[in-house]
Amino acid sequence: MLKSLLLFFAFTSLFSSQVYSQYSFSGQINDQGLSGTVYLSLVDDYRKTSGVFTDQILATTKVDSLGHFVFKGSDLPDEYRFYRIHADACSENQLNVNHYTGHCPSSQEVVFLASNKDTINFPISFDQQMFCSVITSNPVALKLHQVDSLKEVMRYEFTGFRSKTKNKATIGKWFKRLHEYGQAQNEPLVELYIHSFLSNRSNTFYDFYKEDIADNSYYDQLADRLDNRYQGSAYTEQYQAELASDKYALGLSKDKKPKWQYYLFGFLLLGLLLNMMYWNIKKRRKKKAIDISSLTPQEQKILGLILENKTNKEIAQDIFVSHSTVKTHINNLYRKVGVQSREQLKSLYSK
Repeated sequence: MLKSLLLFFAFTSLFSSQVYSQYSFSGQINDQGLSGTVYLSLVDDYRKTSGVFTDQILATTKVDSLGHFVFKGSDLPDEYRFYRIHADACSENQLNVNHYTGHCPSSQEVVFLASNKDTINFPISFDQQMFCSVITSNPVALKLHQVDSLKEVMRYEFTGFRSKTKNKATIGKWFKRLHEYGQAQNEPLVELYIHSFLSNRSNTFYDFYKEDIADNSYYDQLADRLDNRYQGSAYTEQYQAELASDKYALGLSKDKKPKWQYYLFGFLLLGLLLNMMYWNIKKRRKKKAIDISSLTPQEQKILGLILENKTNKEIAQDIFVSHSTVKTHINNLYRKVGVQSREQLKSLYSK
C-alpha cells in the first residue's frame, strides 16, 4: 500500500511538472551592483538586444545581501524567445539620466534563448565577472552565449591589425565563419541573432552583407526556416520585412517588373499622347472654323479661294479687285486666324 502511494505521488509530481511548466532564471552579480536593480526583458525586436527598454521589461527584482537574484513564474511563451537579464548598477545620482540606457560603467547584461519550462543559472565567475558562465540542462540556452564567445575571439583577432588588406580578409573569414556556425545549430533564432550583428549598418560587416545578399540564397532559406519554426511570430515578420526592404534598396527585389512590361507601358503612354494631340488639333480646328464668321465677307471669299488652291492673281480676277488689294486682305486674314503662311492656313481649314 505504501509503495503504491509513493508511486502515485511520484507520477502526480512528474505529470504536474509537465503540465504546469515553470521557468526559473537566477544568478549572482558582483559587489559593484549590489545596490542595483535586475531586469528581465522579453526581446521581441531582435535589433534591440542591448540596453533596457521599458516596453520589453517583464519583471524587476532587487538582489539579496549576497548579490543573488531570481525570476520565477509560468507566464512565458512555450516557444523559444529572446530574453535579456540586465543588472543595472547605476548609482542614485545616475538613475535619472542613465536608468533606461543601460550604460552605467558597472552595468552588465546577458541575452539568451529560453521557454516557459527552462531553468537557467548565471553564477558569478571566480574573478567576479557577471554573466560569463551559464548552467542549464537546456543546450539551446547556451547557444547565444557561445555566439558571444566567438565574437570575443574575433575581436581579439582584429586587435593590432594595421593592414587594410589583412583586415578585410579577416572580416570576410569571420563573416563566413559566423554564418556557418549559425546554420550548424539547427535553431533559426541563433541564426537571426548572428544576422542582426552582421547586417547592422554601423558594423564593419555591413559591406560584406550587401555583397552577399545579392547572390546567396541563404537569406531566403533563413526566412523559410523562421516561418516553419516560428510562423506568425514578431521575429519572422520583422526579418521578412527587413529582407524585402534590403533587397529593394539594393535593386534585388523579385517584385521588379519584366522589361517587356515597361516597353508595353511606354507604347501605351505614347499612344495616349498621340491620341490626345490628335483630338486637341481637331478641337482647335473646329474652334477656328467657327471663327470664320468673324471674318469680313470679302475675307471669307478669299479664304475659300485659297482652299481651292487659287493664286493671288486668280483670286483678284474672281472677285474683281486689284492684286495689291488681295495681298492686303490675305495679310489681314493671316493676322486674324493666327498663321503666317498659305500652307498653315490650308492645314488649319482643310477638311
